[in-house]
Amino acid sequence: MRNSPHLQLFAHADGMPAPLLLLLLLMALAAATAEIRVPVQPDGSYAVLLDNTTWLPSGATFFRHGNATYSTHDGSLKLVRQASSAGSDAAGVFNRTRLQWRAGDARVETSVRVYERHAVFRQAFTSGLSRTDCSALGAEGVASGWPSFRMDPLPRRGVVSWQGIMAGMDTKTGSWGAAGVVGTGIVGTGPIAIFNENVKRTSW
Repeated sequence: MRNSPHLQLFAHADGMPAPLLLLLLLMALAAATAEIRVPVQPDGSYAVLLDNTTWLPSGATFFRHGNATYSTHDGSLKLVRQASSAGSDAAGVFNRTRLQWRAGDARVETSVRVYERHAVFRQAFTSGLSRTDCSALGAEGVASGWPSFRMDPLPRRGVVSWQGIMAGMDTKTGSWGAAGVVGTGIVGTGPIAIFNENVKRTSW
């Protein structure tokens, strides 16, 4: 599917103070005329919009610290500051929103850079986190959630979810938001593609 939008999630460091973890989420669009926006609200919630239509509404932002989970879901994660700016890098011109959070006595910064055809989400543990063990949450618990998205049903949206031990041995298709289509956990998590009815817009 040439020039289809794609979503990639990976770790990266770029010279910011250690300890640092950057998670980058890239979403590209199927056509140059498509518009991507990621408006961030005063409370830190956000959504990914393609052609001014919401595709991915945000879920809870959370971080593990001191053997506790600080989350926007219950208000324990506090938004300290929000700021917007413009800039450019090797990927092009972008508008950036930076969010500074307080998780107990720790500080975390999240940000999203919105380029012409993709968006990059980052998280940086600027003051360091400790005791982030997730074993109490089960074998598939995670230490942080940014970005996270709710799986709200979308009108006329299909999905392909690559799953299984080799991330493709158990591929499933169906409607976005339908139960059991998108995999979860260590075995079920893999690349996904969300597409509209005419497949002119597809996000990976």
